[in-house]
Amino acid sequence: MTGLFFTKTGYWLSSFFQYWVAVIIFPFFTRWPVTYAPSSTSLTVTKPVLMKIRLHEIEFGAGNTDKSKGFYQAILGLDPVIDQDQLKVFNSGVAGVDFNVSEHQPAKTVTTSFLTDDLQKLIDRLQLTGVLFEGPSTSHFGMLSISLQDPDGNCIKINQPTKESPSWLKV
Repeated sequence: MTGLFFTKTGYWLSSFFQYWVAVIIFPFFTRWPVTYAPSSTSLTVTKPVLMKIRLHEIEFGAGNTDKSKGFYQAILGLDPVIDQDQLKVFNSGVAGVDFNVSEHQPAKTVTTSFLTDDLQKLIDRLQLTGVLFEGPSTSHFGMLSISLQDPDGNCIKINQPTKESPSWLKV
């Protein structure tokens, strides 16, 4: 039987104690809602941590952005809204979400980026759960940024606009 208390036969008492620490005691002190999920990543967050976050952009790495631009124009009918030497930004059809082709990352890589209003809360959450990340560092448009990978190795970038960021970069 698998579940919250009987994760592995013979270990129910240990799991029960870990459950109480993770679900009852820890959230009381931090106000972070969590649930116990026995595995190598034993803490799973179930609700937002009082911060705003939204999808920002999906970026494909390209060896030649002009060639990629021609492909997306000819095949999908997309015209770039930003057309720079190493970056082409297309309207994705979803308000506030960009589709980018860039030479800023290696070809055949995909990065999904999010915007948040409180990067530090997310950093605290990543440290709490043991998820490795790089940053924070200054990114394009003056944003603070961290990079990480999901369990399947997909690249994720989380950005927080700063006072130096354009006004249209809102969460």
